[in-house]
Amino acid sequence: MRSLGALGAAAFILACGNSDSPLADAGESEVETSADASSEGETNADASSEGADEASGSGETSESSESSESDTGSSCPTAQGELERQSEGEFLARELAVDANRQDCKGAWHATAGAAASTLALHLEDYAGGPAVRVRVESLLGAPLVDWSELEVGESLEFTLAQSGEVFVRLEPLDPEAPADDYRLRVSCETGCALEYTRYPTVFMHGMAGTDSYIDVVDYWWQLEEHLSTFGYAVRMPGVDAFSTYPVRAAQWKTHIDAMVEEGLGRRFNLLGHSQGGLDARYLTSILDTEARIVSVTTVASPHRGSSVADLTTGAFDAFYVDPVTINSVVQAIAGLVGLSGADLVGQVQGMSTEAMEAFNDEVLDVPGVYYSSWSGRSCSATNLICQAGNEGEVIDPLFAAPFAFMQLAEGDNDGVTGVESCKWGEWMGEVPADHMDEVGHLFDNNNGAFDHKAFYADELRRLAARGL
Repeated sequence: MRSLGALGAAAFILACGNSDSPLADAGESEVETSADASSEGETNADASSEGADEASGSGETSESSESSESDTGSSCPTAQGELERQSEGEFLARELAVDANRQDCKGAWHATAGAAASTLALHLEDYAGGPAVRVRVESLLGAPLVDWSELEVGESLEFTLAQSGEVFVRLEPLDPEAPADDYRLRVSCETGCALEYTRYPTVFMHGMAGTDSYIDVVDYWWQLEEHLSTFGYAVRMPGVDAFSTYPVRAAQWKTHIDAMVEEGLGRRFNLLGHSQGGLDARYLTSILDTEARIVSVTTVASPHRGSSVADLTTGAFDAFYVDPVTINSVVQAIAGLVGLSGADLVGQVQGMSTEAMEAFNDEVLDVPGVYYSSWSGRSCSATNLICQAGNEGEVIDPLFAAPFAFMQLAEGDNDGVTGVESCKWGEWMGEVPADHMDEVGHLFDNNNGAFDHKAFYADELRRLAARGL
């Protein structure tokens, strides 16, 4: 089992760890806005023409105006569900009424969200177009939770969620040719309301030397997926190459996310990365996410500004003299880890040196609109009682003792793999009392009593949920 611990701890040296579908409509807002502006211009032109007719004393409606109205009416499909969808409306958060407008000859749609097995109710609080509308609730892939139904003002329609996260609410008038109208919707929770959820699923991204599960027995994120799912959260913890550079790993993470979209799990995602997984998350979001599917990036113990241990193992560390005994201890720890060898490993280590991370940060820029946050891990030596007293009794695992001591000299406070300062990115949330293995709850660590990783990550999902993510 200790050899598995070594494998799981490898990160310490080298890393901080139908065309009608609403999904196809999510990016149409700019086009629709342009079309609306054009429509508004045409309306103004018609009004000007009518004014000119009246001024001339004709008292007649222009033929072009009548033709335009006739064309508009005849262009509306008459079968329910066939109206073109306008831009996505405001999100229907629980108990917050939303006032909106349905455009001519178009259907309105909104997203709402909840936890799997909970029952929600859709309330039609007002509708200017008459006493009732037609509504449909459907999954992200367009499968009906409730098929087209007539809903009267003051009434509600209940539906139960098959999975946590988003569903779509569609609204059309009873008469497809009805003119534009205003409406008010509200969503409430009826049953299963204590269950927890985020609007978007969260993908947990492991660090270097990690995987989803070692030999299908030991989870990288120890017992975490089942724990979070029990609360109601939609989470996924897939695996990528243990020993590859962040561009290679990021492409593999994207493949997983593409599959989740196809599966209907989500259309956008939160990313939560430990160690190198946090760098993968940043690279994916900045360079590869052309569909704008990522809404947040949270990193835990990721070396955003490089690692002095990576500098040391690649021969780049020259800030001060390091005695051969220390160097040998650190290098021996690396060499003794099971399975760590080959060009990919070298590329991983080199990619996390301070120099390489400077170049990384110049290229991998934060994406506007994506929420970035970070945590650092901090441990204490076995003899530093003062540190332990201020850090919930946390003591570094013996496996990390040599790199921890080296990093104390080179960077200051650290978790045995990554420095506290290097792990700050976006909104820095603070420190956790943990070494690099404690941070994901590895059972290999005998000194992890100070940190409850299950409670920590549940709180992180609650934090994302509070931000509407």
